[in-house]
Amino acid sequence: MKQTIHAILFALAASIAVSCTNGTFPLVPREELTAAEEENSELRSSLSALQENYNKQNKELSYVLSELASICNQTTRIRLHTGETPLTDLDLVKEDLASIKERIAYLEKQAARARKINKDLAIATTTIRELKETVNNQEKEISLLRQTLSEHENTIHSQKEVISTQKDTIQRQNALLLAQKEELAKTVRQQTELIYNAGIMFSLLADEGDFKISGRKNRYNVNAYRKRIYEEAVSLYKMAASQGHEDSRDSIISVTLKMKLLQ
Repeated sequence: MKQTIHAILFALAASIAVSCTNGTFPLVPREELTAAEEENSELRSSLSALQENYNKQNKELSYVLSELASICNQTTRIRLHTGETPLTDLDLVKEDLASIKERIAYLEKQAARARKINKDLAIATTTIRELKETVNNQEKEISLLRQTLSEHENTIHSQKEVISTQKDTIQRQNALLLAQKEELAKTVRQQTELIYNAGIMFSLLADEGDFKISGRKNRYNVNAYRKRIYEEAVSLYKMAASQGHEDSRDSIISVTLKMKLLQ
């Protein structure tokens, strides 16, 4: 850049030196003077434009480098926290990288135009190439991270489905067990009631004492028989009591007293 500026200044100085003789300025026609001034003005404008273009390239380069550094940091963070990072975060990084890729393409075009005028006024082609390589590496990194995150999210989704299925299965099994338990309790209550009722029947049978037994020892035989029937009734009452029948205990006491009266 400095070489170009020096060259332009040298050209200006040479033009002035040619017009000078013996240290004095010759009389120059107004037309030639005006033309020289316009040429000098154009040269100064051209120099200013070149300087501005070079500054824009450097400013764009600084922005691209800063953004690439930020993207590299983000991808590193995502890679270190794969299990905690949502896929949407990686999509945002990918969008930022696409934007930087466009900025590099624009910078490359600007540098190509400047290089046609003077190669010293353009960002080096090696710099552009390194920027592109960095972007390509980041794209590959993002692609791998996206695959990893997708697999991780799919695994989590599958695990949630399995857990949900197992939860539904457990709930159904619990409901079935509860229904079976209630059905069993109902059956036990019915059986207990049947046992208790059987005890009542035996007790009533013994109470009536209408036994057709012949022989000299009828009374003894009848009492002994009634006692055995009462014992059977007590046995049934006890069985019902062991299964929680509330009235069985009173029935046991009542029948036991009746048995004692037979002695």
